[in-house]
Amino acid sequence: MYQIQRFSNSIASQLFSGYVYRILMFASTIILLAISNSSLAAQICPSGHKMYYLGDKTPTHTPNEKLPLSWSGGTGNASTTYTFSDGTIFTLSFSDTSNLQTGYPSYSSYPSVTNSAINMFHNSQKAAINHRLLGSINKSVSKYGFIVQDLDTNEASKYIESLSLVTANGVFSNLRSGYLTQSGSTVSGTKWNNCSTTNSCDFNVDWSNSQTANTPFVVTHGNSYDLATTTSLGGHLMGYSDFYFCIAPTTYTFTGFVFNDNGGVLKSNIEPKTKFDVSSKFTSNSSYFNGIFDRSNEVGIGTTSGLSVSLTDCKGNNISTITSNTNPQTNLNSPLGQFKFTVPSNAIANLPVKEVCLVQTEPDPWTFSVDTTPNIRKIDLTKNPNRFDYKTDDLLNLDFGEVETDYASLVLVKSQYVNNCDINANYDGTNGTSSQTPIFSSDSITNIEPGKCIAYRIEAYNRGHVDLEDIRISDELQTKAQGGLVNSVFAFPAPKGDPTSLYTRTTLPTGTITSELFKLDKPTGAAPTKATLYFNTKYGTTVDP
Repeated sequence: MYQIQRFSNSIASQLFSGYVYRILMFASTIILLAISNSSLAAQICPSGHKMYYLGDKTPTHTPNEKLPLSWSGGTGNASTTYTFSDGTIFTLSFSDTSNLQTGYPSYSSYPSVTNSAINMFHNSQKAAINHRLLGSINKSVSKYGFIVQDLDTNEASKYIESLSLVTANGVFSNLRSGYLTQSGSTVSGTKWNNCSTTNSCDFNVDWSNSQTANTPFVVTHGNSYDLATTTSLGGHLMGYSDFYFCIAPTTYTFTGFVFNDNGGVLKSNIEPKTKFDVSSKFTSNSSYFNGIFDRSNEVGIGTTSGLSVSLTDCKGNNISTITSNTNPQTNLNSPLGQFKFTVPSNAIANLPVKEVCLVQTEPDPWTFSVDTTPNIRKIDLTKNPNRFDYKTDDLLNLDFGEVETDYASLVLVKSQYVNNCDINANYDGTNGTSSQTPIFSSDSITNIEPGKCIAYRIEAYNRGHVDLEDIRISDELQTKAQGGLVNSVFAFPAPKGDPTSLYTRTTLPTGTITSELFKLDKPTGAAPTKATLYFNTKYGTTVDP
């Protein structure tokens, strides 16, 4: 929208009727265009990188440091510098300026036009370059960007503003459809759609590629309208704001915990004892034996003699760390169970293969002898090269879970049934007396007569919350040579597995029975997952006196 009024040039920046309008000089006529700028998407840095921001907004990224955007030296100065608290220096400068009105560049706000921006005001002569903007930082950066405000077109004033990327790999975003058109590395106003109070022409420019120190990021601004003459026509104002850049840290670290993965379950010495309890106390406790440090009910395991965590190159070589952390054995007491390695970035950059491993070494013997997680954690550093702070999150687990033996996820329950060597092949009845159901018991067997048979049932339960793989049941029969009263042998029927894949041989074993390798998935409800092995033995016919 625009309206035409006749005023002298001296009042070209005044306020009218409660609004501020864009001032365009067309001969002795001033064209006032009421426009507005919109709120664009928040600017972000790679995880762990520090954001340096210049503007009037509050960055959402952390860590960050903010300085107000300004233009030092007053209007018309060609460059200015901004110095942050850590000595980082950011320089903005304009060059190759043409058709530039007196008093620009200038930091100001034109409500409904530009907001808290460094403004440039050109007349409308055709020019491939009206100005060149350079931004440079005295340190290597991982990202850089800013917001361009009010780039548009106007037919009466004969201009089509454009912005071109000179530095490669820049990206435009949030281009308003119908008002801004991109062609390659240039964005231009779409003629003749002038910005209005409801149609903002602000957009983002970002570079996400790393640049070495003092390498400039460059854009150029121009007027591409073919019919613009060399005569001074209406002016066009645009602005730059919300500058930011990101710097990667010089070190972060690899942080994790050694922790007790018992789900906070208290030990019980009454039946069912903790070691053999497969009730919902364990199966319905999602924190128990899940490989995840649930801090609401689990605790870390502090320094123990022989317990250490090392950061290595995954080939057995320790990676050097800084100052007091040069010893790969970590302090596991601050807070309880935590280890933290801080290494120089160049130590990681010099690795021939971009991966590191956290390796846990455990005492032997040790109270927490059952692992709920692997003892080696490999970290692929190429998946996110801009990440410098590694710790447990939704995609990565650097913690080491342990439990005492009585809290092991795998529970083995062995029970027996004394029979007259007549148990059937399904181990659920006896030959000749089909109605008789074997009652397996875990109670001790007493007063058994030599020559009788004992059928055994070994049940393997998974009561925890990780899948258990490569399980194998093995049981050796007693012999007199081992101190038993008699020699026992395996007897028919052949051993049986449930599922059948647990035991596939049809002949009797000798001395020791061994199942096939099997897997027990984690429970999906209150009942544990289970596999069962049955076998029959004949108690010796002679007793050693």
